[in-house]
Amino acid sequence: LLITLGKRKTTKYLSYFLFGFGLLFVALSFMKTAMEGHVKDFDLTQYNALPLIVFLAIGFLITVVVQSSSVTMALTLSALHAGAISFAPAAALVLGSELGTIIKLLISAIGGGPVKKRVAMGNFLFNLVLMTVAFILLRPIIWLIYEYFGIRDPLIGLVMFSTLINLMGILIFLPFLDPFS
Repeated sequence: LLITLGKRKTTKYLSYFLFGFGLLFVALSFMKTAMEGHVKDFDLTQYNALPLIVFLAIGFLITVVVQSSSVTMALTLSALHAGAISFAPAAALVLGSELGTIIKLLISAIGGGPVKKRVAMGNFLFNLVLMTVAFILLRPIIWLIYEYFGIRDPLIGLVMFSTLINLMGILIFLPFLDPFS
């Protein structure tokens, strides 16, 4: 599209979007393949016995380093698919990644004005409260996914977990939206 119809602005930007979207899937495929190869060489299942708080911290640290909870989610899905970790540690990694997204906002607010600092503090409080509540309710949420919703595929279950966490955040903060804002 870019070569044949690239003179039109709309087609040019659509081509860039499709190309970038395609590269995203290629990168996800590479991560999945790399994780499967890594699991064959090392027995990562022994780490499943670690406390879930460790996985929360790992998810936080990975997101701080790569500055993207989406990348952490993709890595977690790859590790879960490869059998490197079980569902509960994967869910804790996702919670940690949600919490890790606050760092770049906090750093960017350091030199900003009062409004920027308030937004950063609001995001920090939202994520901190949500991740604390979700971590405390981790086992009941996992039960809900497996037993109530009947989801047996751990990959779909992890996506459902992430969705439920975000919906839970809305339900927790909706009654307090005006005072919070």
